[in-house]
Amino acid sequence: MNYINIIEGFWKMNAYDRFSSSEIILYLYLVHICNQNYWNMPIACKTATLQSELGLNKSTIIRARVKLRERGLIDFTEGVQNSCSPKYRLLNIHSCKNATASATAHATDSATADETINKDIDRVNIIIHLPIKRKTEVMELINIKTRINAEALMSALHNRKGMMPRFNLPLSEQDTFVSLMSAIKVEVEFRRRVFVATEELNTQVRRLSSFLTQENCKFGVVLAGGCGNGKTTIIKALQSLVNVLHIPNPYTDKEYVMRIIDAKSMLAICKSNYEDWKRLMHQDLLAIDDLGTEPREVMDYGNIINPTVDILTRRYGNQLFTIISTNLTPPQISQVYGERIADRMREMMEIIPFTNSSYRVQK
Repeated sequence: MNYINIIEGFWKMNAYDRFSSSEIILYLYLVHICNQNYWNMPIACKTATLQSELGLNKSTIIRARVKLRERGLIDFTEGVQNSCSPKYRLLNIHSCKNATASATAHATDSATADETINKDIDRVNIIIHLPIKRKTEVMELINIKTRINAEALMSALHNRKGMMPRFNLPLSEQDTFVSLMSAIKVEVEFRRRVFVATEELNTQVRRLSSFLTQENCKFGVVLAGGCGNGKTTIIKALQSLVNVLHIPNPYTDKEYVMRIIDAKSMLAICKSNYEDWKRLMHQDLLAIDDLGTEPREVMDYGNIINPTVDILTRRYGNQLFTIISTNLTPPQISQVYGERIADRMREMMEIIPFTNSSYRVQK
């Protein structure tokens, strides 16, 4: 076996039909220990060892190895408790070309359909680069038999580009409303204040509950309004609810985790802790509290950086769920961060206005 060919073949297959994160880490680990064992197979490996080395639970490892066997990458025999460890064997990926062909067969209806799509793509590329007049003439010459198979092309593109799942709470809209109101009540009482279910709060929580339980092209929320009217409290209540529900993330095989960071602290992390800054960039669920209170730009070793713009741009590109609280109005967001960021926020986020007065005012 050739280590490089195996790895290249594996990523070729992944490009056509994505593996889960647990399948990837299990396969690469098996390749690693097979290489250490000079490719003498089968290799015995305790499931407990895999759990410890990979940070996966037993059921996740079992599901991952079954999937890898179905894809033709490995074979294994199950162990016998307290007497015999599971034994694994890598199946040969002869070349990147073979791996690509295998993946294509798995991801598309037939090799013929895929070949047709590739020819269509080549023809499109040729037409795109023609002068406008010549382009029109060529398009008119394409008859029904040679016309691009748009449906097959779209299918192939969807297969090759995995879609990020939208975050939703696994509850009905009404149950979400009741749960959020209960969590808000806990947060208020924790601060030794009296909880009052005002009409404005009911409206705001119902809008949020609807967004969190419905299919939506957007993947974030902006809670926008004045000071002290409950935005941060709602964010903390949502975090508590997410933690209690233990919601599985279908993209990572782990549970969703929501992190709250205030805008000023985010700036400090960007400058002093790059590893934590990367984790913020890719956090499943991230809440940025008090957007607009942080400095717009900072100097870092002579370079001007804008952490807020950077993180919103990255999360927009990766379609990661983001919730923001801010005292800024939409026009002010455009003025402070630029129309480019404001336009992306309008696309990615549902805006819930908070027009009620501050709860901090003693009556």
